[in-house]
Parts: sequence; C-alpha cells; structure tokens
Amino acid sequence: MNAKAEHYDVIRKPIITEKTTMASENGAVVFEVAIDSNKPQIKKLLKRSLV
Repeated sequence: MNAKAEHYDVIRKPIITEKTTMASENGAVVFEVAIDSNKPQIKKLLKRSLV
C-alpha cells in the first residue's frame, strides 16, 4: 500500500463547521479519523504530510 492510501485509511476527511473554523484561526485543524487509529499514528501521518 502506498503512503497516500495509508493516509486515507487513517485520516478520513476534514471537519468544517463554524466551531472548527474559529479554532483554525488559532492554528487548530480538525479531521475525522478511523475509529481504530491512535494518536501517535495520526501524529506521524500529519507530520509526514506537512513535510
């Protein structure tokens, strides 16, 4: 499985609501993630995608 497919298996989609839009002004991002993923796995994928 390639890296892009792995991203979509863990990070499903961004959540865009009024509350998350206000949070984004402070640098926060909100995503829907797979129920079986864990915080270290999500953090690793987000760091990899930002580089």
